[in-house]
Amino acid sequence: MLVQCYPVFPKGARVTVKLELQPGSAPIQFEARVVRTVGTDHMGLQFNRLGAMESTRLQQFLLPLILAVT
Repeated sequence: MLVQCYPVFPKGARVTVKLELQPGSAPIQFEARVVRTVGTDHMGLQFNRLGAMESTRLQQFLLPLILAVT
């Protein structure tokens, strides 16, 4: 996942990600590792320890967005 944020953490850093998929819904939270940085305000994250429930919620959120683009 490419994320825009400031500050950008260095490659190899472990971070905790919290995503609110819809306003008012409980956020999903998981660990990730920075796999690359792009410029001064973007970093690529690789998900670690994404639970089954969090994975399902993320897929349900992303699938309609992906299908709308294709």
